[in-house]
Amino acid sequence: MTPNILLISLDTLRFDCLGAIGERRFLGAEAELVASPNLDRLAADGALFTSAVSAAPFTTPSHASLFTGLWLSQHGAHHQYRTPIAAEARTLAERCAAAGYRTAQSAGRADGEGVMFANAATGLGRGCQSSMFAGRVDRATAKWLKKSRGAPWFLFFHTFAAHWPYGTTGKACERLFADAWESGDWSAVRELYVRNARTADAMVGELLDVLADLGELDRTIVVAMSDHGEGLHRLAPLHGPIHGGREEVIRVPLVLRAPWAVPAGKRVEAQVRTVDVLPTLIELAGIPGAPEALPLAGASTMPLVRGAEGSSDSRPAYFAGHLNDDPRGEPLLSGVRTNRWKFIRDDCTDAKLRDFEDRLARNPGAALKADLRGRLLREMHSAAEPIKLYDLEADPLETTNVATAHPDVTAELAAAVRANVGAGAGVSAETGEDAELEEQLRALGYLT
Repeated sequence: MTPNILLISLDTLRFDCLGAIGERRFLGAEAELVASPNLDRLAADGALFTSAVSAAPFTTPSHASLFTGLWLSQHGAHHQYRTPIAAEARTLAERCAAAGYRTAQSAGRADGEGVMFANAATGLGRGCQSSMFAGRVDRATAKWLKKSRGAPWFLFFHTFAAHWPYGTTGKACERLFADAWESGDWSAVRELYVRNARTADAMVGELLDVLADLGELDRTIVVAMSDHGEGLHRLAPLHGPIHGGREEVIRVPLVLRAPWAVPAGKRVEAQVRTVDVLPTLIELAGIPGAPEALPLAGASTMPLVRGAEGSSDSRPAYFAGHLNDDPRGEPLLSGVRTNRWKFIRDDCTDAKLRDFEDRLARNPGAALKADLRGRLLREMHSAAEPIKLYDLEADPLETTNVATAHPDVTAELAAAVRANVGAGAGVSAETGEDAELEEQLRALGYLT
């Protein structure tokens, strides 16, 4: 049997909004509102990874790493749309198409808004023979699945359902954020987010029901995950490179179902990375290998699923993030997470702060999200604490920077980050301006 592959990306869904993980410390009282019956059912039928780490706290670079199994410094897609995935990188859809799969993406936020997935400037759609941009389980997606029966297929399904403005209007969400920023009480913001996150879970249920009705579910590899989380507190109100290395942002839910190969109810506590998804799917589907122009950063998670336990640092998770309009192309955020330690370099310079403030000044109508990021950037710069080290075993909420107390660990992890995280030298050149895409990204709060 050649299995189908369904890869579900629930944009901006926090890892602790998957009830099966059982994490309650980060959300506080709002953890009581978490409800994810469909994701929990998927986890009960397969493997749940409780410590999955994204390669980037932004949509395009995160998905580029997911689709290629490469770090940002390898695939080069650090901007939301101006730096495409490197030509020598091979996406999961391209690999599937070469192996004889029908391939498609169903991605977007609303009718006609595929955003970065709809635009060739990112390379995220490479290998997809069909595209549906609805952001929900619509008739076109169900029709494509029905039409594809009998031949192996790959479908990437993406939704912004859990993304800002969390099921309300942008203005209403901005008021909540402004109140939280001034009062210090983020409970209303977290409540809105957590309640709205249920809509993303509902879409997982709809997709599973469609597959079950078609008789395709038990011959389909299903992966459900997110590209990054959301801060929802004073230090990291949103996602992105400003304090984007925090657990609430960089850790993601990850569930794998393949009943012929993955034992039901398997719980993997060892750290894995989103770059591990591609090699896992290649192994499970039996997709033939080929010489790699760029060596994969990821490794299959199947040894862990089968019960093997790696050492605490066997899968270091590197991450990086760039300011979207930064003309320098240098990461603002770079770091690495192991099972015990997290090292972060927040690199805000005078020039980067000045560039960001100049862009804000030229756009007085910028969304509150952009203004909040500007305030955070100023505070980051004034704090003069670019290097952070957290002992996640002793301090999972990341309250105490222990970099000076552990200089050897700090130096070792800093060297590892320098070796694995960069600006993506030698990647594809900038593409031209795209007014329609810029408008969509600005509506989502990504551009100033």
